[in-house]
Amino acid sequence: MTAPTIALLVPAYNASRFLPRLIDSARRQSPAFSEIWIHDDCSTDNTAEVARALGANVVTSTINIGCTAGKVRLLEKTSCDWVHFHDADDEILEGFTSAAQNTIRANPFVDAIIVGTEERSDIDQAHHAVNIPNAAELAQSPFLFSIKYQVNAICGIYRRPALLETRALSVSDEERYNEDQAIQLNLVTAGARFACIERVLVRSYLQPASMHRSNKLKCLQSQFHVMMRALGHDPSQFHRTEIGEAFSVQLWRIAAGAASCGDFFLADRAIELSRRLSFVPREAGGSLFRVLASLAPKFAVRWRECMIRTYKPHLRAT
Repeated sequence: MTAPTIALLVPAYNASRFLPRLIDSARRQSPAFSEIWIHDDCSTDNTAEVARALGANVVTSTINIGCTAGKVRLLEKTSCDWVHFHDADDEILEGFTSAAQNTIRANPFVDAIIVGTEERSDIDQAHHAVNIPNAAELAQSPFLFSIKYQVNAICGIYRRPALLETRALSVSDEERYNEDQAIQLNLVTAGARFACIERVLVRSYLQPASMHRSNKLKCLQSQFHVMMRALGHDPSQFHRTEIGEAFSVQLWRIAAGAASCGDFFLADRAIELSRRLSFVPREAGGSLFRVLASLAPKFAVRWRECMIRTYKPHLRAT
């Protein structure tokens, strides 16, 4: 069997200081990536020049088109069988391509492979989290798996024709701050077939001024839109089901995050949708809060936020 070809596709904006680390980690893979492509999204630094000097293929935009549109351009440029999107400021760990090729050979009909990730601080290299996909849960219900776990784009390896056929990268403007989960759910609802590698093969570095940290409320608003689209026109079909409970957990997290940003309109919408799906989940808060939330959920969220701002203001310091 001919070895599957895998392209590394990297959307990049002002990433010149990060690209050497990423491309060095890619060059150390055995077997090698068949192609490495960088999309320079109208950077104001020398991202394109650094990428070319490191031996990558580069496509540039004369206006800033965003991460998802950049991925679409890269997908059009490569001719490889499989693609792996990676953020410019992250890293690929040893054994990535060999594990990917072995999994592709063992699962000839899959469209996407999910791998384990770890998060570290880019400042002091401190560990923050390790996320390893559970093969049994993914096999049982890719939809439930994709609601319970935030599937980051850097942990996916995708069959290129599947991305094109399913139009998985068709993400609305309302969803672009939560595009990774939107793309994952697009694949799931299109019937894509999944496998996973229960090993950490990519490393994500947390940046102090990352898009998610700098745009917390926009990310929450996007996540809410992704949740609504995934639920479809009739959320009642998931009422008191395991899937409904998983949605409810995410919606209460959105509500808490929105309240911390002062957006109680979004918090209320998330709460209303959650109540159509399930009881107040344990993940929503402590036992006292859950009792109050079951009786007066909107008041409960405001009361908790008031308590935090009054007695733990450091938690809301900007």
